[in-house]
Amino acid sequence: MMKCNRCGNLIAKEEKNSCANCLTKAKESAASARERRHSQGLCIYCGQTNALPEKKYCPSCKKKDRARKGKLKEKRKNLGLCSQCGNRPPEPNEMRCSECGRKDRTRRKKIMNAKKKRAVIHKGGKCQDCGLMTEHLPVYEFHHIANDKDRSISSMMKIRLTWDELQIELDKCIMLCANCHRIRHSIDDENGDH
Repeated sequence: MMKCNRCGNLIAKEEKNSCANCLTKAKESAASARERRHSQGLCIYCGQTNALPEKKYCPSCKKKDRARKGKLKEKRKNLGLCSQCGNRPPEPNEMRCSECGRKDRTRRKKIMNAKKKRAVIHKGGKCQDCGLMTEHLPVYEFHHIANDKDRSISSMMKIRLTWDELQIELDKCIMLCANCHRIRHSIDDENGDH
């Protein structure tokens, strides 16, 4: 038996230097400090002025955090554990377990839906051919009206882009419902336009 470095209570050797109660208090205190710093517009790690608008950390801490997370993922991978949670073994030919994969897909889908909702609002919220208005976002598609397409809007929704970058491409498009979009392409194919 050993003594806790913080409170002096006896602890088992497996608990390292602090008892579970003291570790919980330390985590809560650190979380509270991060929340306070964030509410003040400061970096949650170093407490310095936050140079990244709408972010929780400064560029210096972001770089350190990214490096730390990279090392942790590599360590977990070498131990045969999920690179994200470090608890379960990963799926075959994957770096993460099925639970973390599911959570990541759900998170990415939520981000994509938010981008699409903003794009639909930006384009007026209705099909420009038939006038259909619906809250079901998958109905809407973006049709490039000129041959100056850099990338498809759907592929741009899947990657990290600023709203301004996405908006530049959206402004080259009209918004159509799926049926009207198919009709447009059918007419373009018949006329030899691509």
